Amino acid sequence: MFFDIGPLEMVTIFVIAIVVLGPEKLPKAISEISAFTRKVRSFSDSAQADIRRELGPELADLQQHSLQLRDLHPQALAQQALTGAEDETRPHATTATKSSPVPPPA
Repeated sequence: MFFDIGPLEMVTIFVIAIVVLGPEKLPKAISEISAFTRKVRSFSDSAQADIRRELGPELADLQQHSLQLRDLHPQALAQQALTGAEDETRPHATTATKSSPVPPPA
């Protein structure tokens, strides 16, 4: 579901809300919570739109820089080294170097 809340947790929250608020006040509380959630979501969407509009082409540079930073993530580097595979969708990906074979002990 949403907020990583399962059905059992939702039922528990609903039962607690009925006990605390009572069945008369519960519908009004739900409508107020949903109105608040809509306002927060609208504010967030408008803020994202304003940032995208203000940054314009600079946003593409930031996104490209973010992709380059993802290549340096330790998990991605380890996975790349273990599999020996390169991600061909990113031209700036580092290539895994293969070490020279070690001679057998004498």
